[in-house]
Amino acid sequence: MSFHPESLPEYLATVSLAAAGLGTAAHGIVGNLKLVPWVDLAGFERLFPQGRGWPGARGKGLAPMLPALEAAYGPDALALLQGHYRSGRGRGELPRLLRQGVRMGVPLLDDAGAVALITALGLSEARARALLPWLRHPETVPPQASPPADLARLESIIDARIDGALALAESQYGAQLRLCASLVALVIAWGVGEALHAAWWHRALVGGLAVPLAPVANDLAAALRQASQALRRR
Repeated sequence: MSFHPESLPEYLATVSLAAAGLGTAAHGIVGNLKLVPWVDLAGFERLFPQGRGWPGARGKGLAPMLPALEAAYGPDALALLQGHYRSGRGRGELPRLLRQGVRMGVPLLDDAGAVALITALGLSEARARALLPWLRHPETVPPQASPPADLARLESIIDARIDGALALAESQYGAQLRLCASLVALVIAWGVGEALHAAWWHRALVGGLAVPLAPVANDLAAALRQASQALRRR
């Protein structure tokens, strides 16, 4: 079979549209898989590693704050947070629940637990113990006393840690779902290619490009077809 260079853009346009259609289908399949909690909790390990396993997950996330959250919301606090993560992630009620839970929970911890949490957030043990009366028994503080600067600093650290962890979780959520969609696309491409007796590299090419090409397939195909028409007019 002879190869005509002017037919290459048309061939690539056809391949890109086929791959993009497969990518769209793979995204749809993964979207339905969100009914499985483990899939829909993608990225939650960046908040609480004990809440979802994922290969290569590193860092403690917000795990040091979990005792305060359990003190505020009870022993099922992690399940509560997982439910809110699935319902909206950083755009739902989860950020408010995290901030509110830590602020309510720290005063409910014993001295050792409160100091451990505060030191995990970056303050020294001496500075953490100096904050305990303000956090746990503010009514015992003399009225004329001014709040220490570390109190405002602790509030800022809590907010920054929560915002940062939520941003990482959201990023991981998108990346892991794209990875799942890519794996689904490869499996489908391989199965269909087997049925059609396609070469292995055809299957790998279509399956591997499916997810990245899906958002831009129509524009890419149109550009390739314009290039094909230009070559034929020469």
